[in-house]
Amino acid sequence: MKKTAEEFLFGSVFDDDHDILAALDALPSIPCEDDTTTSHRLDGTGNHQDLDVELEPMDDLSDLVNDPMFINCGVHTNSGGGGDDIEDVEVPEVVVSNVVCQGSVCCQLDLMHCSKRLKNSEYNRSSFPALFVRLRQPAVTLLIFTNGKLLATGGKTYEEDVQAMRRLVKCLHKIGYSDAKLGPVSVKNLVAKMNLDFSIQLSKLVEDPLHKRYCQSQAGKFPCVNYKIKTLKPNVTVRIFGNGAIGFQSADSLQLLHQAAKLMMPVFYQFRLPQYDPVDPRTLLAHTDYLPQLVADK
Repeated sequence: MKKTAEEFLFGSVFDDDHDILAALDALPSIPCEDDTTTSHRLDGTGNHQDLDVELEPMDDLSDLVNDPMFINCGVHTNSGGGGDDIEDVEVPEVVVSNVVCQGSVCCQLDLMHCSKRLKNSEYNRSSFPALFVRLRQPAVTLLIFTNGKLLATGGKTYEEDVQAMRRLVKCLHKIGYSDAKLGPVSVKNLVAKMNLDFSIQLSKLVEDPLHKRYCQSQAGKFPCVNYKIKTLKPNVTVRIFGNGAIGFQSADSLQLLHQAAKLMMPVFYQFRLPQYDPVDPRTLLAHTDYLPQLVADK
């Protein structure tokens, strides 16, 4: 049996309109949304009861945030937006492969005369205004200029370059330059290398709007990107290869070299190529049930 609207509202049927209006007046009033002064509720007797209850102030949540249970529930309170902190990223070993040092013998030299008297020397004034002297022990190449300036390259350490310059000074004493002496020696360039255990997407690195102004690449000619760190003094150039081989140059100290490697680690992780676990081809036979002709051929 279908109920009327009166039965839905009041639970009974009224005979006239007067009884309906009286029943409507007896319904409890519902407060409006803009009534912020007093709220109402029905008590056990059906009467309205005013609620003038003030909200209690909220407790300090600093203790709760520092609670280990709150931290371990997956809520991160650091301002970095989540993820690994760069301080926790392990920097691979940086190996120095070449140390370039500058010195002086403190006297003027006749390079043509030196090239005739010194062994393993090469001098071609038309191509380069310096005399090349190659030493076997230590394996260092010396560039000698007319004003007495020296440039040592090829040594693995600073001590090897200084040892090569001292040997040159002794050789100059034997060929007539008795006033030759070794002056202060300073490091001008450190060439180092580092290997990552993942590949890098060079195309995305060059096209990135934040990094492309620091990148120089010769696509199709040389498979690497030269990234210049302009925030370091002197500027360190990083050579990035797609297979994860990294080269550093233009650093004048080991501290600056390790600082450059630490600054570049977030860039390497940002553009690293995703890695996949190797798949055994024999396990693919378990997924060829829907290709019976291939299984039959095998």
